[in-house]
Amino acid sequence: MKKRLRVPTIARILLGLLLSGFAAQAEDKASPQLTLYTVENSPFSYIDEQTGSFTGAGHDVLMRLLKETGITYSVAISDLPFKRLLRKIETSDNTCFFVLNRTKSREDRYQWVGPLVSGGWAFYKRPGSDVQVASFEDLKKYVITGLQFTAPIVALQNEGIDVLDRPTNADALKLIAAGRADLILGGVVDIPVRLKEHGYPQMELAYHWKVSQLSLGCSLTTDKALIDALNTANTPLTAYRAAVLKEYVDAVKVSDQPN
Repeated sequence: MKKRLRVPTIARILLGLLLSGFAAQAEDKASPQLTLYTVENSPFSYIDEQTGSFTGAGHDVLMRLLKETGITYSVAISDLPFKRLLRKIETSDNTCFFVLNRTKSREDRYQWVGPLVSGGWAFYKRPGSDVQVASFEDLKKYVITGLQFTAPIVALQNEGIDVLDRPTNADALKLIAAGRADLILGGVVDIPVRLKEHGYPQMELAYHWKVSQLSLGCSLTTDKALIDALNTANTPLTAYRAAVLKEYVDAVKVSDQPN
């Protein structure tokens, strides 16, 4: 079982550097290579403290697809602001990002391989809270927090609902733990993981908003033959994807004290 380990300072200094090598060479040496970017985003993609290499549920599924298709690639973890990173990917040939929420607003901006893992967006409340959410309209009664610039938070803001969005998961968790927010919005995988990671008790699911697909998003100028090959390899792996995600979620390291 893989362990979720915290990234030391030296690893953070190395963000943006090329950290992974090439996969097995395809028979056609002139075939295009994929340039893959990611960010530290446990349990989907992050740097293992002991090995200094990439790991995570999304990473492992993608590496299997690349191995099965024989597509050559390079991987880098980026320290660019998220919006700038996506612009870089959108304007570069044969360049992709993982894992990326496949949303309506992004659908036509990328070519997609996925889902690498499946998730969803949900609102959570403190244990014992009297918050009741029976419909989307009920959300307007409450103070909501979450991680700024993430797809669920942006989607909620686009619906006209104010959010006390925060720059880090730890900041958002502090708000709701202290009672300064009624609900926290995030991924159905991500929120339980962050709570466990930061040493907070698990919260109650208040409202399951949307199902999401966490996928590989590639520029529109990426070779379509590569996209088709990866999607063909991914289709039969439903059970494998679920098992990999569960393994990483179960292995999340718990902090001694809340951050």
